[in-house]
Amino acid sequence: MEHKWVPSETDPRRHCETCGVYEDYGKNFKCEVPKPVGRPAMPEAQKRKPRSIKMTDQEWQRLQQRAADVGVSAAEYIRLKTLAGD
Repeated sequence: MEHKWVPSETDPRRHCETCGVYEDYGKNFKCEVPKPVGRPAMPEAQKRKPRSIKMTDQEWQRLQQRAADVGVSAAEYIRLKTLAGD
């Protein structure tokens, strides 16, 4: 793919509109559309939102201990126990 040079707003050099490389470096780089970086976005329906509950320190410690005994996080333990009847 050929570089498509456009003027830069903040730099006297031109840059490629497609790949973003500056003109003086363009001879050494192929023009490629940058690949997306990172994990794909999770669908909105699957996202978990933070919720809060009030507990004493003793209750929280007991909950964490029970979760550890089962081998899950405290949040997962709460989900397992509260949604078990569904």
